[in-house]
Amino acid sequence: MLVQNKSQVLLLSVPLMEIKRPAPAIYHLKGQLTAGNVSCAAIDANILLYNAVGQESWNKVQNGLNFEAEIKSVPLDVIKILETELVDIVKTQIEQVDPDWIGISVFSVNSRIATTIILQNIRHIYPDKKIVVGGMGLGVTIGSKEYEYAEELQQQGLIDYYIAAEGEVALVELICNDNPNYPGINSTPKQIGDLEGLAFADYTDCDHALYPFKDYDYGRPVYVLTGSRGCVRRCDFCDVYRLWPKFKTRGGEHIAQEMIHHYETRGVDNFYFSDSLVNGSMKAFRETSEIIYKYKQDHNVDFIWGGQFICRTNGQMGPEDYELARASGMRNTGIGLEHASERMRMAMRKGFSDQALEDTLRNHQTYGINTMLNILFGHPVETLDDHHKNLEFLDNYQDLMDDGTIASLNLQTYIAFLPGTDFADKFENYTVQDTNIPTEKTNNKKIPLFWKSKMVDTLDFPEIYRRRKEVSDACAEKNWRTVNERVFMQKMETELLLYNRWKAESKITLR
Repeated sequence: MLVQNKSQVLLLSVPLMEIKRPAPAIYHLKGQLTAGNVSCAAIDANILLYNAVGQESWNKVQNGLNFEAEIKSVPLDVIKILETELVDIVKTQIEQVDPDWIGISVFSVNSRIATTIILQNIRHIYPDKKIVVGGMGLGVTIGSKEYEYAEELQQQGLIDYYIAAEGEVALVELICNDNPNYPGINSTPKQIGDLEGLAFADYTDCDHALYPFKDYDYGRPVYVLTGSRGCVRRCDFCDVYRLWPKFKTRGGEHIAQEMIHHYETRGVDNFYFSDSLVNGSMKAFRETSEIIYKYKQDHNVDFIWGGQFICRTNGQMGPEDYELARASGMRNTGIGLEHASERMRMAMRKGFSDQALEDTLRNHQTYGINTMLNILFGHPVETLDDHHKNLEFLDNYQDLMDDGTIASLNLQTYIAFLPGTDFADKFENYTVQDTNIPTEKTNNKKIPLFWKSKMVDTLDFPEIYRRRKEVSDACAEKNWRTVNERVFMQKMETELLLYNRWKAESKITLR
């Protein structure tokens, strides 16, 4: 890993994150600090741990940290890896860089345990270093405005500051301008209004040799970029709008110029966009495609790019858009289908019709763009007819799975009442509690883990499980590629056992 001998700031990404792409937050933040004339080293401790322990131990770390926010639930052998290997990695980086500031990116709640272990050690060994944490893991969900984990770290004296939500401007204000009162620093954040006012990400510390690129993303180094923030939809199960109330996008020329910058400075021509949807603004999407296509022609570069995508009809996004995008290098998308029933998508406020789905998928097929589709289970207004639409979808689009247009289907466990979503705010209109549930097993103080639908007779957790398993079995029978299906089904099976135990303890007749 490339490091500087002395930097004012050391930024760290910690487990648990994926290994197939560099952890983006530290490199985006490094770009802002570098633009502010602050020397900064960005180190991906997540990938360093993967390289240090090997695939078998890494699998243990993954299994131990996934879905776990409490250290008491993590296997002791995983804790030992974090307390020895990971802590040694971080200490080595601190010794080499000798920073005044240490910043840790807490990607999700699955990163909390590693973060706490690191902080306990470095605070003890380096008590004079200033420490700041940030990232989506400070809250329970993406749009959470409650940062109990960060406040707990402060109370324990493990950090000096936390930065909520978007960190680019706040971190510069804190470190460059000595302004700890900027919104988001130990306080409620505000959305960044001008994304083009941010510096490009700085990936110069990213050591490509550490990543298993040969196994992913066309076998080439890939950088994660951000063209827009927020979403043009407000799905009832999603809280992105709480984090970014307004959809903000850079212009297509600005996005394209950053892609070109990374190619010319680092030789990277493969990009994945973190946006909620890369075609949220068709103007920016078309501009990006046009500029990158021309640059490809002029410089003989084989760009590759992709990201999350929204379904649009041919009237909104026609075949000519797909043809140009594919020629510019767009090869992959991720689509939040969420349900094959149009009625259900409208109930979820996904906002696209069966015609938009058909046009989008067939255009993907025609122009050689592959996609991964996401499906949710267990919305309390889902009827059996809606459920059967998911099964029919497998038959209707079998040819797209066979030819690779649909790269995979991501079957989620079941829809959750995420705190802060419109769905959670109205859950009492949809459901009643189904079992006597211990407090610690609830998603929050109000929302039960298991419920029965008020809207659809017989819809409860066992029925959701049955429908979920029926789709899973159909996928296996029809050779549909799925993502982490064994893990998801095991999680639901465990939850079903828990449900049945609670039902029995409550002396309620089992199904």
